[in-house]
Amino acid sequence: MSAEADVYLQKAHRCLTNAQTMIPVGLTEDAGRNAYRAAFHAAQAPILERTGREAKTHCGIRSKFLRLTRDEAGFPVELRRF
Repeated sequence: MSAEADVYLQKAHRCLTNAQTMIPVGLTEDAGRNAYRAAFHAAQAPILERTGREAKTHCGIRSKFLRLTRDEAGFPVELRRF
């Protein structure tokens, strides 16, 4: 994996950790935002790795990620349609 793609996975991990920390103290809206950001950054990693380009919008990430993982058993449909 490239260093650039790894940066996205690190961001995803931080966002998910933040979300998990927020839930017990009742910050559910903020936790939801962080969970979404975790998915956004996690999807960017394979997009960047495979295409060499970043997607800039929710729609761009969603469509590129879905297209890139369409035939891969390691990505269940539930994950591909985040």
